[in-house]
Amino acid sequence: MLYIVEDIQEKEKFLDILKAKLSKYSNTPYEVLYKSKNGKKIPMNISCADIGFWWGNKELHDENKSLNPFGIGCPPKDTLVLGTFELNFSIVKHNLAPSGQFAKDTAGNLYLLHSGSFGGGEGITRDAFSAHCKDKLAKKKINHKYKPEYYIISSFKEDNLRNDIFKFVGIVEDFKTKIKAERG
Repeated sequence: MLYIVEDIQEKEKFLDILKAKLSKYSNTPYEVLYKSKNGKKIPMNISCADIGFWWGNKELHDENKSLNPFGIGCPPKDTLVLGTFELNFSIVKHNLAPSGQFAKDTAGNLYLLHSGSFGGGEGITRDAFSAHCKDKLAKKKINHKYKPEYYIISSFKEDNLRNDIFKFVGIVEDFKTKIKAERG
């Protein structure tokens, strides 16, 4: 069983660790205009990882979350970009609305989780994603009655965080491409 990290200071510490681990393999951040899943256009610094994906981070205090979009490739500077998915974290206690969570097991190991909910229109549902990735990703039960299962993206114990995130970005990109093709 995994336990969601609720303490705000602990979440901030783990978010800093996540950013530091990703920055180790990324270029210098540069600004783009990011179009979020709710349609907002947000100036944001992004970095391109050395293995073919980009990531960004911006604190949205008015929404009580840390916005963390990920995408494939490396978009040009000063352009409008859309992400493949957002791994957003709540910056308040007891809020499971954002898709990303940090969790610990009973031994104290830290994990990066995603709810499996994505923006993208008709057909992009949790159930459809679950069917698409049933043999590709592990689901884990957590200690919460409203969202009792999350996908494990990576353990922080391993140095594979970057590769695990890239794998997850690819799975989500494949899923969205497949659904959009089915929609026509």
